[in-house]
Amino acid sequence: MAPIEIVAMAVAKPGKADRLQEVLEASAQWVRRTEPGALRYLIQRQVNAKDQPTFVVLETYEDQAALEFHAKSESVVETRRLLESEDLLSEPLKIMLTKDVGGYASKL
Repeated sequence: MAPIEIVAMAVAKPGKADRLQEVLEASAQWVRRTEPGALRYLIQRQVNAKDQPTFVVLETYEDQAALEFHAKSESVVETRRLLESEDLLSEPLKIMLTKDVGGYASKL
């Protein structure tokens, strides 16, 4: 079975982008340490937005079980709690299940 690809998008509230980045980075560190089925967890920050950048998280899971493990993990629970309690997002978090349809991964 092919790996499962997720794209998550989070738009920061004005003045809260740096804190949102900290929360997402902490989540990524937790995932790396505790989720062997998480093959990729890459955070990107929009750089052409002044005060409300969008953060894109590119996630790849080994299989459905790894994705389900992640969805129930302490990291996800804590991240969602912080997003809500600290009012970090200007709109609801978008999570999309995706698949490759063209292009290439890298020429680096």
